[in-house]
Amino acid sequence: MDSIEVARPVPPPLRMAVMGPVRAWRGDEELNLGPRQQRQVLGLLMARAGRYVTIGELVDLLWGRSAPASGTNSVHRFIGSLRRILEPDLAPRSDGRWIVRRDAAYRLIAPESSLDLLEFRRLADEAREAENLGFGEVAIARYIEALRQSRGRCADDGTGETRRHAAFVAVDEEYAAVARDAARAAVNLNGVGPLLPPIRRAAEMNPLDEALQARMMLLLAADGRQADAFALFQEVREALSRELGVDPGPELRHAYDEVLKPREQPALAGATAATVSPAQLPRDLPSFTGRREQLNELTTLLTRAERDGVMPIVAIDGMPGVGKSTLAIHWAYEIAGRFPDGQLYLDLRGHDLVAEPMSTAEALRSLLATVGIESVPADPGVQAALLRSHLAGRRLVMLLDNAESDAQVRGLLPGGVSCLVVVTSRVRLAALNARDGAELVTLEPLSPAEARSLLTRRLSAAFDDQNLALDELVELTGRLPSALAALSSYILACPQPSFDSVLADLRGRDNALDLFGEQGVLDVRESFATSYRRLSEPAARLFRLLPQTAGPDVAHAATASLAGLPLSRVRPLLVELDRSHLLRTSRVSRLSLHPLVRRYASELSTAGDSAADRLAARQRLFQHYRHTAHAACAALRPLLPAIDPGRVPADVTVPSVTAHREALAWFRAEIAVLEDLVERSADFGAGAGGWQLATTLIPYYQRDGRAPAWLATMRHGLRAAEQLGDRAGQAHLYRGLAAAYSRLGDQGRARDDLRRAQRLFAELGLTADQAYVHHGMADVLAATGRYPEAIAEFERGRALFRAAGHRKGVAAVLTGIASCRTHLGEHEAAARLFEQAIALYLRLGDDNGLADDMRGLGDLWRGIGDNGTAADYLRRAVELYREVGDRAGQAQSLVSLGDARSASGNPRDAVPAWRDALDILDDLRLPAAVAVQDRLRSV
Repeated sequence: MDSIEVARPVPPPLRMAVMGPVRAWRGDEELNLGPRQQRQVLGLLMARAGRYVTIGELVDLLWGRSAPASGTNSVHRFIGSLRRILEPDLAPRSDGRWIVRRDAAYRLIAPESSLDLLEFRRLADEAREAENLGFGEVAIARYIEALRQSRGRCADDGTGETRRHAAFVAVDEEYAAVARDAARAAVNLNGVGPLLPPIRRAAEMNPLDEALQARMMLLLAADGRQADAFALFQEVREALSRELGVDPGPELRHAYDEVLKPREQPALAGATAATVSPAQLPRDLPSFTGRREQLNELTTLLTRAERDGVMPIVAIDGMPGVGKSTLAIHWAYEIAGRFPDGQLYLDLRGHDLVAEPMSTAEALRSLLATVGIESVPADPGVQAALLRSHLAGRRLVMLLDNAESDAQVRGLLPGGVSCLVVVTSRVRLAALNARDGAELVTLEPLSPAEARSLLTRRLSAAFDDQNLALDELVELTGRLPSALAALSSYILACPQPSFDSVLADLRGRDNALDLFGEQGVLDVRESFATSYRRLSEPAARLFRLLPQTAGPDVAHAATASLAGLPLSRVRPLLVELDRSHLLRTSRVSRLSLHPLVRRYASELSTAGDSAADRLAARQRLFQHYRHTAHAACAALRPLLPAIDPGRVPADVTVPSVTAHREALAWFRAEIAVLEDLVERSADFGAGAGGWQLATTLIPYYQRDGRAPAWLATMRHGLRAAEQLGDRAGQAHLYRGLAAAYSRLGDQGRARDDLRRAQRLFAELGLTADQAYVHHGMADVLAATGRYPEAIAEFERGRALFRAAGHRKGVAAVLTGIASCRTHLGEHEAAARLFEQAIALYLRLGDDNGLADDMRGLGDLWRGIGDNGTAADYLRRAVELYREVGDRAGQAQSLVSLGDARSASGNPRDAVPAWRDALDILDDLRLPAAVAVQDRLRSV
């Protein structure tokens, strides 16, 4: 029977963007394109769109005249990483189909539909062609689509660098040119309304482009907004004088004269007064900045709904002060041209600082009066039906601002499909989604670049926006628009202000929330308070305790211990807090507090909870992490077992962590919290648990390889032991410090700390612990080439391990001695020792130990000269290290694998292994990276 060939699934299409931040998606999933320099490399390839870019150009893009000697190799490494990101199944050393190389240059091959720049050019060409052929509606539509491709400056990485590559500047100029053509077409083809928003965005991005600003003035005048046109002229004139020291040119002055001319209004004999469409939107914020991604998302929702013939309900939620109303109003103005029957606006006062929330009946009466119905029936159900009847068939925008709940909104919804409803609320209106199909959009704080831009724009660029203090000021506000507004008001009110002086003032305050309530704008503290007062008492108590946590975020299980409650009782409280946006949750069961919310919760806890209650909460949290870390450490099966923390307290929740991969994943998720707990152990009433937790992290650091963090944590643990006068703790921490120093290549300090540990253990009579010190000293001696002395230390440790019945310790010593024998050329003796160690590790089921022996055997066969056999062992070592999560061991094995391939006669075969090793070593910031870079430069 013939075999049946199964069709392979078609991968999702790849899309890339360079007209704004450099981004890429596979289907609906956004790809992580790596570090900034790597994204800039891809950005230049995109900007050149199908043309070759030389390696020299890429080096110049990244470093200019300060290019390091390793610049070319770094570019190759970036290209290799990008290829693997764009084509995950790409075979090693293959060019793939997206990025190809010719001589010393690279080229991006992208279909037109895959790259926003190519799509922009196609749409612009179609718009111009349609305009030439007299197809006005088509031209307007294509111009709109083309201009919407832009999300900011070409390849904008958010750093605000003034030095930009000529290719990026050229794309920005190309975009401005299309905007100028679109502005001309808008006036000539009567397409002012739809084209006004995208052209306005282009004008804002190019404030000194006189031709574009002149056409923007004419566009505003054609839309009946002469006052706005004159205001724009004044803004441009001031900008030209300030930035360039020049007056407006002829084109801008001519546009000003055109706006001055009164437009002729044809008389309509016998005409009756037209029905006035409602236009109730509050004033759009002149300094509105950023939110392009969210605006595009909303407009995409609307476009899809228009295609389907049913207008959506869009519910925008987010934390207090995040800018929900501002975004909704701005978007309503952008799309107003699509809704000829006007805009309705109603503030429902759901979280008003003074007034009570508006009742549904009051809201209905207000809306009915707006649409001209003066006689309103008393029954709310009849009122709602009357409103639906009146709005039926009318195409308008209804903005219901500051809603308290789903119930408050439901009775106000139009019955037809022609009205767009936009709702804003501090709570997530999940029931509105479930019952009425509302699209839920959650608004987060601004990005760092957006926050910086908003602050400097509000300050009218009166300050140096490159001042480093500005970044810290932005972060102190948590990038919350309301806090940024208060900060800008404060800065402008200061006599002879500077960012540095304002920063010093903020640092000197006990609570920055005080400043954010003094400026006559939204009081940030009070806006948080209106949400807090609506919480149930258990949720309010948990909210007050959350600032007692450590690290940037916390797991749900840890909050149960913090509250001293079972997880089943804590989960509903977390849902309540999340729905109110007083905390942020992620899909991996972790939560965090906005920095200003954390300060607010902290001051509530100080005022409402006793010091004893707060300390008890911190102690429960510490015990949660202490016991869970001990369980995770045991799952890693380390050479040195963690110190037993004793019984789990009754009010502490400890999740089960028993599998190796599960333990690694837990440590990776929690390491920032654990490090913070060690550093601040005294604040958590940890006692000896502080330094004991530090030693519990050593097996994870040995696998993860983050030696600088390892070193810092050991120092914090040693300080805790010294403050307690705990000599046993000091001995353990000196041993941990020595291991970190050795990983960093500082064998001298490692040796000194091991001697301190040995002396303390001997004085305390802790004989068993001395075995590990002998093992560590042997590793240090071997690292410095003193193999006979290292063997002697290993043998001392071996005797102690045997006496203690520690089989894994014996196996580790056998591996160490075998490695020393290999370096001494005693290959047969080394092989026998490796075999003995492997037998022990197999009985123990220890893959990490097996990986060490596979690497050792690889080095042994390299020494003999059989590089093929060596490569087989080293590949197995790489696989085992990868499986157990030992990144440092994986990197060392990759280096040796590259060496074996290089020694086989073709050094270029070694490059992939060396590059992979360098990626790991660079990420771990280990000094061994320098030697690998030297190897790559030699090829």
